[in-house]
Amino acid sequence: MKQLLLYKQLDLVAQLITIIVSIIITESSKDHFAFIIIYIAVCLVQLVSCLLNRLFLPRRLRVQSRRFSEIFLLMIWSALLVFVTGYYNPIVMFIAGVILLPSPFFAIIYLVNSVQEVRVIRRWIQHGLGLNLFPENQNPGPHIENE
Repeated sequence: MKQLLLYKQLDLVAQLITIIVSIIITESSKDHFAFIIIYIAVCLVQLVSCLLNRLFLPRRLRVQSRRFSEIFLLMIWSALLVFVTGYYNPIVMFIAGVILLPSPFFAIIYLVNSVQEVRVIRRWIQHGLGLNLFPENQNPGPHIENE
């Protein structure tokens, strides 16, 4: 369980560093191309985080909003692919643009989800609960779904 906490803390630090560096570079350069590269970098870090959490973070330790985050992240990547591939259809480009507009706010929401999951894992460790408590016939530990 402590390895899982370490992983989540590293995940959180990677997201924080990426977001902070992105803001600093964007503000200092004022270059639209740099913004696009940084935008993709933040999305890439969060996509890797999302995939790793999907693979390694037990369901009971995930916050409820993670499912929404996963779906929205896939929508963002779909929209980015539309722009990168150069597929031009005015309606599709408009929809892709609408999806990409709220994604900076989504990055913050995803970061908050990660903070909540670190808290959940710490609570499990403090209560001495291990991952062997997952079968339904045993005590599942504190309720952590709605944080």
